[in-house]
Amino acid sequence: MIRRSGFVAIIGFPNAGKSTLLNTILKQKLSIVSPRPQTTRYRIEGIYSTADTQIIFVDTPGFIVAESGLNHILQVEIEDAIDKSDLILILIEPKNIPLLDENNNVFCSFRKRINDSKKPVILALNKCDTLTQAEVETSTKELMAKNISREIVAISALNNTNIDKLIDTLGRYLPDGEFLYDPDQISIKSERFLAQEMIREQLFYLLKKEIPYECAVTIEKFDESDRENSDPQKRIVRISGVIYVARESLKPIIIGKGGEMIKKIGILSRKNIEDLLGCSVFLELRVIVKKNWNKDKYFLADLGYEKV
Repeated sequence: MIRRSGFVAIIGFPNAGKSTLLNTILKQKLSIVSPRPQTTRYRIEGIYSTADTQIIFVDTPGFIVAESGLNHILQVEIEDAIDKSDLILILIEPKNIPLLDENNNVFCSFRKRINDSKKPVILALNKCDTLTQAEVETSTKELMAKNISREIVAISALNNTNIDKLIDTLGRYLPDGEFLYDPDQISIKSERFLAQEMIREQLFYLLKKEIPYECAVTIEKFDESDRENSDPQKRIVRISGVIYVARESLKPIIIGKGGEMIKKIGILSRKNIEDLLGCSVFLELRVIVKKNWNKDKYFLADLGYEKV
């Protein structure tokens, strides 16, 4: 049996549905999602395996260009994913098709890198469930005229429409080679990291305006000593997390009146983490002020950003 395996970078504008697509393909929540743009801050690798194909999908932040700080790190995350992947999947939603024009400085900066990489490019038109069939055909022709990709597949990541067709298309362009990971493995990231992300996800759902963008989350303790307890009722993972905020004024907002907000963040986060770990979770959260953390290169390095 000839096997194929390789990395596929999922790139696109904010809110294109990249994280939703990854979760749909894996049939498990791996990458956090929210209605707000730029929820994804890290590259998230998800592993999809069949009998003869293994695709390591790399979910990336939405297209962004910046000269410094966290936003520049996000830009480098995308560029690094392009450089290190075997195949590039551009995800675009219908309303953003005009942003692929040559006069769009943000896309052009990435298109040059994509072209220089000389790697195969597949374009997925997402959210096709919001279009009529005639509109899908018109949008597909418009995208073909831009001469960006080798093939175009119309999909709905949310409704699992044409996902099998997309996977088959990607598989044809992967290099021949043995699997890079165990077929039963679905993520390269640790459970500790994924728990951290699930806490951060709730900040986007529960906090208003720009507050979530000024927050960072770390896990101080991930105690699994009772996870394999002989008594199933006593199996538990104890987690202590820290929510860092960039300004003093944000701390009381996250804690909330009488601690109601941080309690709500903890309850909703714990439920998702329990689904991930398959056991009970004790979750403790606290809030620490770290002024201008998103501009502190040493702190950003501590958060796990390698390209600071």
